[in-house]
Amino acid sequence: MPTAIKIPPVVSYPTMGTSLPGSPVDGQQAILVDSTSSPTYAWMFQYLASASKWLFIGGSPAITEVATAEFTNSTTYVDLTTVGPSFTIPRTGQYEIAFAFNQYGQNIPGGAAVKLGSAATSVNEGFSSGAGANGAGAGNAISSATRVGGSKMFSRALNAGDVLKVQYLVEIGASGNTFANRTLSVRPIWVT
Repeated sequence: MPTAIKIPPVVSYPTMGTSLPGSPVDGQQAILVDSTSSPTYAWMFQYLASASKWLFIGGSPAITEVATAEFTNSTTYVDLTTVGPSFTIPRTGQYEIAFAFNQYGQNIPGGAAVKLGSAATSVNEGFSSGAGANGAGAGNAISSATRVGGSKMFSRALNAGDVLKVQYLVEIGASGNTFANRTLSVRPIWVT
């Protein structure tokens, strides 16, 4: 009797593109990129039919940076001369957002927050550092060599096309501070 030939299972690789498949099936995987020739991020998803969502299962965050050191003495959130960093949300869903910056100047409290789409910039998506926060005390100048800063991470539901943009302020406007090494990191949790 001849020996039965075992045929290996067909291996299905995730598709990669600038959009996710339009009619997914449960368990299907796909990789979302912003460019097929030179991607700045690659996010792998698996479709969960019972929730009608693509669940993020791997990939690096999208990171944007502004290294330019720029000054403001505004006591309300504003764009600096070089706006951002910023990022446009590719698909509606839940996202993990993180940002960081350094500041120096007169050691007055200063901070930043992420503006979420068309909503007003809110302290709920930001933080401050400087006088009182770092223990140096008001009036002690901070040089570019001894700058203060920090980072914050949070999660928000966002719509496709929402632009995330970091904006800056100081709490005492007469002197102002310089903000540098500004970064924004975005990673999905799930998308539709």
